[in-house]
Amino acid sequence: MVSLPAVLIAGTPHSGKSVLAYYLCQVLCERKIPHYLLRACPDGEGNWFYSADPERVGSIRQKHEGPWPESFRARIQADLHHRRLPLLVDIGGRPCESDQVLLEECTHAILLRRADQPVEAQQWLDFINTCQLELLADLSSTLKGESSLSSREPVLEGTISGLERQKPVSPGPVLDELIARLSTLFKTPDLQRIENEYRHNAPVRPVVDLDKELSCLRPEAKRWEPDLLSQLLRSLSPGTPLAVYGRAPNWLYAALAAFAYPAEFYLFDTKLPLAWVQPVEVKLADNGSHPDLHVRVEEYDDFCLLDFSLPSKRLEYWQPQPLPLPSIPRGKGLVVDGPLPFWLLTAIIRFYLRHMHLFDLPWIAPVYVASGEGKKPIIVWSRLPDHSPGEAYPTMPGDKPPIG
Repeated sequence: MVSLPAVLIAGTPHSGKSVLAYYLCQVLCERKIPHYLLRACPDGEGNWFYSADPERVGSIRQKHEGPWPESFRARIQADLHHRRLPLLVDIGGRPCESDQVLLEECTHAILLRRADQPVEAQQWLDFINTCQLELLADLSSTLKGESSLSSREPVLEGTISGLERQKPVSPGPVLDELIARLSTLFKTPDLQRIENEYRHNAPVRPVVDLDKELSCLRPEAKRWEPDLLSQLLRSLSPGTPLAVYGRAPNWLYAALAAFAYPAEFYLFDTKLPLAWVQPVEVKLADNGSHPDLHVRVEEYDDFCLLDFSLPSKRLEYWQPQPLPLPSIPRGKGLVVDGPLPFWLLTAIIRFYLRHMHLFDLPWIAPVYVASGEGKKPIIVWSRLPDHSPGEAYPTMPGDKPPIG
């Protein structure tokens, strides 16, 4: 699928390229343009980083210091190579020779310049030319002043003003033109045919197309909100196979995986060669460990927290052995936190449901980083009438000390 476009968003340090990437992604999503934003940097900055308040962002972000792990770069290269949809690619501000393997997987580029960093901008341009990427736009970035469009052909040129985190980006002629070009590049009849083939080739039925379901349930909505979960689940049959396709928050995938249990569950991953995958294999191993997956267990009065982390910032789907998961206190709710790929999060949810005889869970809630609100656990499965799927659990780990 490497013929699909992958647009590198390149830029000098602090030029606003990650803010631009987030803005472009949001507008393309609103226009129903199929794509994904691949953040090729191990800092753990998701969409929440650009919409939550700065104080909460500072407490959540796990900034990476030092060189990138080679395993991370190799995983990003594989993700780019196996892409199943067009990509926006957000990479770090200072390119190095090792990054060339990533740029070579891209097809196009957008360059953001700062007036006080001409040398860094030329370095980016040299990399873009060396890797033979088609330059869509060469833009100056400023914090103050007016945005202006200076040239449309052969490359879009102009000035963008106000690309600051946690501040709204004002549309203008430059951004409007850039969105139009990306829309034309991404949304082609060939891509629509490919997407139809993806859905047709799903291993089980029904296929839950999340974009279509959202449009049916709330036509004006731009994203899934937890209050829609109960309506979606009422339209499906519990305990029957499901294949899930499309963009949605972690709590929705977790809820659908739990709802389908014990039947088969598949999800579509745009970065994996097989595309349709099942939750990864996991096992109970209290004394087990994995170099790329760490978990901390914290017990509270009424729930247990599993706090996962990825030391190398990426985790391979294909593992020689099932990934180890710990025992948890019996009879308490389960909160799952951490930057987990959906094929692992759904595996964790279904694993603890499968071992209900051991842990007697009353409810399960993955932590969701909500725009403007910070972290909150969203209940995705419950056997208690006072905790329904879609509700936010009122207590977040950290609001009170753990036991012991």
